Amino acid sequence: MHILMADDTPDTLLMYCLAFTLAGHEVQLAHDGAEALAMVATRNYDVILVDIEMPCMNGWEVSAAIRQLPQHQHVPIVLFTSYYDADHEHRSLKVGADRVVEKPVMPSVLLQIMAQLVAERTAKAAI
Repeated sequence: MHILMADDTPDTLLMYCLAFTLAGHEVQLAHDGAEALAMVATRNYDVILVDIEMPCMNGWEVSAAIRQLPQHQHVPIVLFTSYYDADHEHRSLKVGADRVVEKPVMPSVLLQIMAQLVAERTAKAAI
């Protein structure tokens, strides 16, 4: 998978990037929401992983903006956060995210979630 990951915590980016790369995936990193949106405007990704709480643009704002781009309306978006509450799921789905995951989460679990979402989107596109 070609993954875009956005998070403002360098250690989080490093840990997941290393795990995803070792699992054979191509990963590009953004340090805030605005950088993630700029990267999405210039490249295609199989899945986008975005932290909810970030400077410049939060994960909900990034997700809503990505869904406005015709070429990215169907790319799976996974939001993840350390500060999960019941409203996160509702807000995330409302802006177009496919899933919300609470940190900490093992990289292998996150890869499994992302792979499942990519497979579901691919199957829907084939119909």
